[in-house]
Amino acid sequence: MENETQQNNATNPVKQILAIICLIVMIVCGINAFRTFYKLKNPQGFYDIDAKNANIETLTSESTVYFKPVCAKCGHIHNSYRINMSAGEKYENVYLCEYCHEVFYVTIKKGK
Repeated sequence: MENETQQNNATNPVKQILAIICLIVMIVCGINAFRTFYKLKNPQGFYDIDAKNANIETLTSESTVYFKPVCAKCGHIHNSYRINMSAGEKYENVYLCEYCHEVFYVTIKKGK
């Protein structure tokens, strides 16, 4: 009986160390999953993209940017467009709002 108690006491620190290691691994995996989720939901901040009169939707790769033009006057959100951009490039184009018929510029700059 006494020998069994000594074995339980000897294995308790091992169990505690394994539990701590598992907890650290779970925290690291959680942080990695959160960063991936944040990157998908907020590509503009993650890839250093500055957009004027446009909503950045997603980035399927580092070079492909999906965006929706937003009218500067009435705020109407238009259909999605896709452009290929490298770091340091600037995209400018003119769009016509289908609701208020106002002409507006879309400017997208990519940093990183």
